[in-house]
Amino acid sequence: EYVVEEFETQLLNYLRATDCEVGLLLNFGKKPEFRRKVFENKRKLRKNPF
Repeated sequence: EYVVEEFETQLLNYLRATDCEVGLLLNFGKKPEFRRKVFENKRKLRKNPF
């Protein structure tokens, strides 16, 4: 029915674990809503020179 904090936390965990930096939570319940989360992980952006 609604977006809870646990869903947002799970989305951030997915963003940390992947190369994706932007995620969307979509709710099509009684009151449609969405949340956009951005996780910029500079550690992932470094390229290994070897």
